[in-house]
Amino acid sequence: MKRLIMTAIILGTSHGYAQTTNLTFQWHGQTMGLAFEATNLTASVKQAIRDDIAYSMSLIPVTNAVFEVYPPNHPDSAQHTGFARFSSARINYCEGVLFFYKTIGTNICWQIDTDTSTEYLAAIAITNQHAKAVAAFTNYFNQFTGGKIDTSKMTLAQKKALIWNPPLLQKLEDNYGDQLDEMLSGVVPAEPAPPGACPFPPIIAFRIRTDLPADLKPPLLWCEVKYWAEGVYGGPMTFLFCYVNGKWRFSPAGP
Repeated sequence: MKRLIMTAIILGTSHGYAQTTNLTFQWHGQTMGLAFEATNLTASVKQAIRDDIAYSMSLIPVTNAVFEVYPPNHPDSAQHTGFARFSSARINYCEGVLFFYKTIGTNICWQIDTDTSTEYLAAIAITNQHAKAVAAFTNYFNQFTGGKIDTSKMTLAQKKALIWNPPLLQKLEDNYGDQLDEMLSGVVPAEPAPPGACPFPPIIAFRIRTDLPADLKPPLLWCEVKYWAEGVYGGPMTFLFCYVNGKWRFSPAGP
């Protein structure tokens, strides 16, 4: 991921959110900072969260962000200046991560609550524990979005090995029979993704999913990639990938 230019500013203290220096980043020319409600975060963890949020926000245009300001008599106005909404954002990893903010001078300081910090701690632990798999995802993802996975000379077994969604594969096999080979050839994209439509995901996109059916093996490492699809039925969508037996696989029509 491209590292953004960091600009240090001194941030104050506000109602349970510990604000520190050097946790700032540039968002389309605007300096922003972070303030954490959780007290159990090390400096390196805070910096990792800052870098991930900076990258996620770099994918959102200024025109897609609306900053709502609380009136002076609002019960939360002493703690927060207001909240933000990312309307019609093409690729938004900040939903559920960024909401409340405080204005300090001319700068926005995001208020990161304990739940968000806990989610990030889990994502950081996962990416550290599965560093080899995460590193391998870069090459795989470039092939996938670059339309470089050629299924034309693959056997049916090889095509099936590209995919991880046992219930779907069984359903396709039952419904299409001898045509399954041709059907699977069209599942993996054969054309490169349009520029900017499908950027590399931040670390918050990697997780060990436990909310999936048993036949999808929930303990596996998963990555949810947000992308933008053009066309009549286009809009913000998600690609789902999982790491199975030392290889990344695409999970079409994710559960």
